[in-house]
Amino acid sequence: MNILVTLIISGGQTGADCGGLLAAADVGIATGGLAPKGYLTELGSNPELAKFGLVESDRAEIFWMTAIWERRH
Repeated sequence: MNILVTLIISGGQTGADCGGLLAAADVGIATGGLAPKGYLTELGSNPELAKFGLVESDRAEIFWMTAIWERRH
């Protein structure tokens, strides 16, 4: 069975989350997600996440961002 990936959802955290965004951008797959307020990551603020379609949350908590995004879409 072939599965076509059409969207990568990410919270924008460092490591695998950002790796998925970068890989998707390289091959033309749409990206999106919900980032903590200030686009906060483990390494500090990363406003560049907006170019991947991530939306800034009004909450600073990192843990819940992807789960909240999945419920909205």
